[in-house]
Amino acid sequence: MEIYMPKMPLCMQQGDLPDVFQQAKEQEEPIAELSFSQGELAGFAMRAPEISGCLVENCRLTECDFSRGSVSDVVFRGCDLSNCRFEGTAFKRVTFLGCKLVGARFIDGYLSDVSFEGCSGKYSSFIRASVQRCIFKESSFDESSFTECAFSNILLKDVDLNRCDFMYAQLAGVDFSKSSISASYFELTKLKGAIFSEEQAVMLAKNLGITVKND
Repeated sequence: MEIYMPKMPLCMQQGDLPDVFQQAKEQEEPIAELSFSQGELAGFAMRAPEISGCLVENCRLTECDFSRGSVSDVVFRGCDLSNCRFEGTAFKRVTFLGCKLVGARFIDGYLSDVSFEGCSGKYSSFIRASVQRCIFKESSFDESSFTECAFSNILLKDVDLNRCDFMYAQLAGVDFSKSSISASYFELTKLKGAIFSEEQAVMLAKNLGITVKND
């Protein structure tokens, strides 16, 4: 599956992550066309940020609040975004590569043309999020919540989705067959159109109280 990748500017200035974000917060200005490396922010809150055309490498932004914002054409590489809040934030053409997203909250968010590759997102939350044209590859999102999530044109490949909550999520067209979903929760009425391996289908049937007999 192909998605639109971030449109990165040809030239980006190197920015000091704490200084740039603090200035953007104080002056209510967007953060654009900058490159950040080895920066660190902890417990920083910036409501409705606008971040575009940026490269963020090997940075730590933990327990930050970037809710109700807009993030477009951005690459996060090797970053720690654990316990960050992106509630109601729109992500367009964003790449997360080798990032730590433990406990990240994408609740009520909008994700379009977003890829997660080699990421660790245990305990993350995508409750009521709209997730379309997105790729989850070789990543772990075990014990995460996708309750009432609306999926459309999703690629899942080698993803740990064990013990996840998919209750009332829109799953038509979602192919779980190349990922693991052991002990995950699904709503029976929302399984129509979803794709599972034979082994997964047997497991789901047992979880629903259905006895599967082999002649």
